[in-house]
Amino acid sequence: MIPLFDTHGLVAWTVWYALLWLLIVPFVLLVAYAFVRVSPARSNEESTWLNGAVLSAFVLLIATTFVSAIFVAHASPGRPWWRYLLWLAVHFVCWTFLGSGIFFASLQALAAGPRIWLRRLSSLLALAGVVLLHLASLYATDVFRHRP
Repeated sequence: MIPLFDTHGLVAWTVWYALLWLLIVPFVLLVAYAFVRVSPARSNEESTWLNGAVLSAFVLLIATTFVSAIFVAHASPGRPWWRYLLWLAVHFVCWTFLGSGIFFASLQALAAGPRIWLRRLSSLLALAGVVLLHLASLYATDVFRHRP
């Protein structure tokens, strides 16, 4: 089982887990905004602060998943150099497909004008992609912390 928040050890691990969890918050707010604030009367409004929060979280999510890929490569037995390249390639491929999906879904959810159901569905898809990457980062951290 993947620990959701492990505070044993250095303070840096507590900060790391807190950062991983804080990166989900803008996408949860995005879903709440799409379901609560967006209505037929306000479908042409955008939230500037939410745009900035989601974009900042997206950039930090790229950085944390990169570090997580390095964690998994470093935890491998023997630490061969090609394992680092393999996990960096996995990171690149994931961000090429899943990352662009998250990015464009969040843009669609934040954009003024599209149909309300499309904005809500896009916000849910963006959150689902972020949760998938979040679980992968938690798993990579667990593998790194419990390496032999």
